Amino acid sequence: TREVGVQYRRFQFLNKKDWRSRGWTADVLACVGKLGKPQFTLHDIYAFEGELNALHPRNFHIRDKLRQQLQVLRDHQILSFVGRGVYKLRTLSPRLTS
Repeated sequence: TREVGVQYRRFQFLNKKDWRSRGWTADVLACVGKLGKPQFTLHDIYAFEGELNALHPRNFHIRDKLRQQLQVLRDHQILSFVGRGVYKLRTLSPRLTS
């Protein structure tokens, strides 16, 4: 459907990133998905610090990287920054939310 195509294009920016950056962005997006809620806090995402450290053991600045990747997802209109450490997963259509 048209909505699937629109959603697919939202994530095309990942194809332009090198594999390391793409991996981080995908990993953070997966963490957002694991939360299972449309609105979440930075503290919620920090709960995945250990999991991400296991995936990226050479990165000693996991929290900094998390914040950076949340900004990347915000800049690509996947997330909205609500304020004071609160983020919201954006949708294009009410029918796409579950």
